[in-house]
Amino acid sequence: MIIIKDGKTMTDKNTFYNMLKSNAESQPDAVAVVYDTMKVTYAKLFDDVTKKALHFQKFEGKRIAIFGPASYRWIVNMWNDCCGKGACTC
Repeated sequence: MIIIKDGKTMTDKNTFYNMLKSNAESQPDAVAVVYDTMKVTYAKLFDDVTKKALHFQKFEGKRIAIFGPASYRWIVNMWNDCCGKGACTC
C-alpha cells in the first residue's frame, strides 16, 4: 500500500496508479512498454513502479528531477512520478 497524504492511499483516487494496477491485474502478460528490443508486461511495469515509489517515499517533501537518457529505467521513474508520489491524477 502506498500512502500519499493524510493517511490516504493511492487507491482512494482515480490515478495513473489505479490505471496501471488495473491493467496489471486484468492483463498481466500484455505488453505495456516496448523499448528498443525490450518488451515489458503490465505486471512487470507495475511491480517496478511500485518498488520505485516505495523507495522514493523517503524523500517526502523534496523535489526529485528525472534526468537522463531515454531508457526503461527512465520510464519507470516517470511512472513513479505519476503514481508513487500522487503528483498526477486524471
